[in-house]
Amino acid sequence: MKTSLADCRILSHAERRATGGLGRPARFPAFHRPSCAALACAVLLAAGSFPVLADPIIVNGDFESGAMAPWSNGMSPASPAPVAAAARSGQYGLEVTGLGPPALISQEIQARLTAGPVYRFSAWIKLLEVSSSPGLPPIYIPHLSIYLGTDFFSPAVIAHAINAVGQGWQKLEVSRSFTSTELQGTVRLEVGGLAKFQMDDVAGGTAPLTGYEAWVQANFTPAEQGLGLAHPAADPDGCGVANLLRYGLGLSSRNPELSMLPRLTPSSANPAKSAFEFHLPAPPPTDVAYFFGVSNDLQAWNEAALAGLNPEFDQTYTTGPLTNRRLIRVVAPDPAPGQTRLFMTLVVRQTAGSP
Repeated sequence: MKTSLADCRILSHAERRATGGLGRPARFPAFHRPSCAALACAVLLAAGSFPVLADPIIVNGDFESGAMAPWSNGMSPASPAPVAAAARSGQYGLEVTGLGPPALISQEIQARLTAGPVYRFSAWIKLLEVSSSPGLPPIYIPHLSIYLGTDFFSPAVIAHAINAVGQGWQKLEVSRSFTSTELQGTVRLEVGGLAKFQMDDVAGGTAPLTGYEAWVQANFTPAEQGLGLAHPAADPDGCGVANLLRYGLGLSSRNPELSMLPRLTPSSANPAKSAFEFHLPAPPPTDVAYFFGVSNDLQAWNEAALAGLNPEFDQTYTTGPLTNRRLIRVVAPDPAPGQTRLFMTLVVRQTAGSP
């Protein structure tokens, strides 16, 4: 499955200061522990796929019929049409040429769903022109969504596109299970927004959730996912720790254990120096990678993969309060000549092989 890949880091810093007269050594402070993490996250797109049911949930999702049916056009003043120029694959894709009111291209899917399984839906869109109006409601921003009933303003779950022209084809995905009560009413899959856009290769299916997606499903309700609270870069309770860090560091999804965040501590081999100490779950998730980075200015970073480090302490615990956790301590290098500060970071990065 194509997924949003995130790169999140947690920062600590030490400042090198002279401690006395000429010839006296300079040293790092013995201990510095941030009470709330400083985070930097960037979101990228990467490719993948997921199984589609033999009996398609989405009918004419590739528009190779050359017609709209059974898709309906909710609000767009222009008539969307399958055209060759809008094809991402095959011969046809759908092109929406009107910029307002928002296009809401949807089809009813409840007859092809059953209660219980988690369904995953995806659509590829390419933005040609977007509205510059500020403060647009969510359904006006290009999106893929699932609606229950007929309330166009209250999606059960929604995924927004990068709202900018020139991004090329973007794949949007949403996941949701349904109750038997919900399936007695209308369930619609919708692609839309206040934009001129092309869409193609709309699909739906079921597949076991793994990795970060399984963690999301276990910790966030469909409504919370619809609000974007499960995004890898989101901070659902405002404590300063992004979801991807919570997942990658094995922390709670709500009120994560700040005592388990990376910190600076005196080196056990040389207390005059600082060490960067962090915990990882044991075993760690298979869909993330860890990197240790250093910088003198927060601009240029030198990163090393976890496997390439030479820590002064590295132990996995099987009993006690740190059961199934790995504690790693890396001695902080000296700042570059002429520099007084050194920043260290632990980066948790989703891998290209993520589901």
